Amino acid sequence: MIALDGLTRRSSKDAYQAMTDDIQGDPLPADNPTDDPSSILSKLRNLTLFTLLTDEQFRLVIGLLRTEHVAQGALLLDQGGTNTNMYILRRGRAAVRFIDTRELERLGGFLNVGAIFNENSFLTGARNDRSVEAVNDLTVWYIPRADFSALLDKSPDIEANLAYPMSQDAAAPKLVRDERSFSWQRQGESIVLFRKKHPIVFLQTLWPVLGLLILVIIILLPPVHAVLQPAQNWLFAVIGLLSIVWVALQLIDWQNDYYAVTDQRILHRERVLFIRDEQDELPVSRIQDVRVDRPNFFSFMFDIGNVTIEASGTRSRVRFEDISHPDDISAQINKLLSYVRAESHAAQRAKIRYDLRKELGLASTPPPAEPAPPKAQPKKARRNGWRGFVAALRGTFIPHMRLVRGDAIIYRKHWLRLLEVVSIPLTLTLLLAGALVLVRLVSPDISELVFFPPLVFVIILVGIGLMGWLVYRYEDWRNDIYILLPDRLVDITASPFGLRGTSRREAKLGAVQNVSAATRGVLDNAFNMGDVIILTAAGEGKLNFERVYNPRQVQRDIVDRVDAFEMSQRERQAAQRRREMTEWLGIYDELTRMHDREKLV
Repeated sequence: MIALDGLTRRSSKDAYQAMTDDIQGDPLPADNPTDDPSSILSKLRNLTLFTLLTDEQFRLVIGLLRTEHVAQGALLLDQGGTNTNMYILRRGRAAVRFIDTRELERLGGFLNVGAIFNENSFLTGARNDRSVEAVNDLTVWYIPRADFSALLDKSPDIEANLAYPMSQDAAAPKLVRDERSFSWQRQGESIVLFRKKHPIVFLQTLWPVLGLLILVIIILLPPVHAVLQPAQNWLFAVIGLLSIVWVALQLIDWQNDYYAVTDQRILHRERVLFIRDEQDELPVSRIQDVRVDRPNFFSFMFDIGNVTIEASGTRSRVRFEDISHPDDISAQINKLLSYVRAESHAAQRAKIRYDLRKELGLASTPPPAEPAPPKAQPKKARRNGWRGFVAALRGTFIPHMRLVRGDAIIYRKHWLRLLEVVSIPLTLTLLLAGALVLVRLVSPDISELVFFPPLVFVIILVGIGLMGWLVYRYEDWRNDIYILLPDRLVDITASPFGLRGTSRREAKLGAVQNVSAATRGVLDNAFNMGDVIILTAAGEGKLNFERVYNPRQVQRDIVDRVDAFEMSQRERQAAQRRREMTEWLGIYDELTRMHDREKLV
């Protein structure tokens, strides 16, 4: 950390020298004027972001500085990484590299002492768009973004005086408080684009209001007015109320339908109040085609259109309908796709560079690690005694709708579905029991007749039959389960007690193309019940997790597992290619040395 005694109003070199007298962890003397800490801090003071700060405010910002030493050949930043620190080069030299949209690595120049870099990620939280490698041993100062955000929370006057560069546009509000957040967002996922349907789509739904206005005009016509005058106020009140309710419902429906593009996926959420809630999404890495169409002249006039994003053919798609400026949105998605591919390629290049340096015996540090796949939740300790008995009893008669066992997640249909399937035998059983109790209490004569053999045996047989029917339907519900494993999905339909056999369908996670969730109807929305539909490229075609509890949670579980599986597959294949490459280069290096020795002989 840098500790400062204070910053006076003195300008030029004396003021900055006073700031650097007590720098902890940075005892480096200046070899030349450019290495002078006060000269480096003056460059930071002249950065556009801090030009409007008072001396005292700038002193608080400088108090966040930390020192780090970087070994030669190490990557300080990797393209596509999530390092959001702002750096100042204190000693040494660094190379800037980047992978362009054609997946070619380019040298972006060199950084010398006093260079300030990674401001964009520091201001916006975006991923790194460049890689920075230490040409020799480096010493850097850096400000962590989290510490800077905390400082702005404690000192709003500093935030008010920040001068964000024009190139950052809305970077200021995004930095601290106004970042969009949704329930479906994953950790570390950022919103790239958020859109609703064009407002004219909302206006088109208001034609019934126009019809009501015409009705008002008709009521005000003299002949009609004379007839309806006694009830005129009531008619106007009803028409006004209907108009307000209709406009409110259409506005809510328009607001609830939106499209989002994040740095990881494309998403469409459509909700109809109390009736339907659907969510479709595609991973950005799987996008194959982006198309724009404008169906009519009206669309050209108002620059409205549809954007269709497809992956693996037409079976897996997300469609942005009736959206403003569709060409711009298509361009942004394609740019994001290029950026994501460049990030992936840059990560692989960093690993190749590390493997080669290791093979050639050059000093290096490991490349930045990719995000680890989600870990399976540990198994719960087995319960013994009465607690174990109660847990087993609960699992049999009131099973969990979502249960984690090691690497497997097990889903059952919603308990509301259980009530549906057992409603008839349960109702008949309750009616029989209620009728017997009522007869026993109300009419002793009939009671003696009913509870006297052989009629009582008939009643017992009917009761046993109804209970058997109830248990059969319950078992039919309990035995239908969906299982999510680290490498596949399983849909098991087992008949009660194995009377009609068992059906089992499986799909590999690598074959999954699209996962969508939908809730339909008032009951579905009220009790958070719905379907999760999984489209696959293999022969299975489609798996449907029907009537599950919290379908969006199930969808999120499946998508996370698919991402983790694909990540592990890509890394395994890339590691194999890197091993083959380093082996070839190692053999080449060995043959070259042998050839050189033969020439010397």
